[in-house]
Amino acid sequence: MGTTPAVSAQLDERVLELTLSAESASVAKARHAAADFARENGADPDDIALAVSEAVSNAVIHAFRGRAAGKVDVRAFPDGDALVVSVSDDGVGVTPNPDSPGLGLGLALIGSLSAGVELQKEGPGTTLVMRFPRAA
Repeated sequence: MGTTPAVSAQLDERVLELTLSAESASVAKARHAAADFARENGADPDDIALAVSEAVSNAVIHAFRGRAAGKVDVRAFPDGDALVVSVSDDGVGVTPNPDSPGLGLGLALIGSLSAGVELQKEGPGTTLVMRFPRAA
């Protein structure tokens, strides 16, 4: 039996902020919170839910290789006609993983669901920033 992931959340009409334990149970929490926020802010909740699931899963699986699991932060906010969603971890950064259990299609899928995607590396970990269109 797994542990309940640590989660703190702030959800108002302008910003969603989640801090989650880097464990598999956190994927669903992030997915549901992001979908709800997207729905409330005029963006496609299905696309955002899938993209956030992929991004958080990537962080949980890849970011903490060879070290104790850390945290994953999910942040979302409206920016004009877009909803910006970022997923950050405090892990080892983006590095090749020949032992990966996945097919390596997560970033491509995220790119196909979003209007734009950017990987940022500043300090420990990685931040994936995604932009999704909002209804007018």
